[in-house]
Amino acid sequence: MKALIFRGNFFLCGFIAVYVPFILSNGFIAENYTDKRFVAPEFFSVISFWVIGALLT
Repeated sequence: MKALIFRGNFFLCGFIAVYVPFILSNGFIAENYTDKRFVAPEFFSVISFWVIGALLT
């Protein structure tokens, strides 16, 4: 049971930890003045923090 909860939490939080930075780094319509794909790539650092936290559990 503990392993099932861990895996479910791992994948759900992993999906959120990857999905949200992609949305934020793309920028919104008003912020994207250039034709760049990623306007604010510093939001990808959230993924590295999530990975470190996931490995420590």
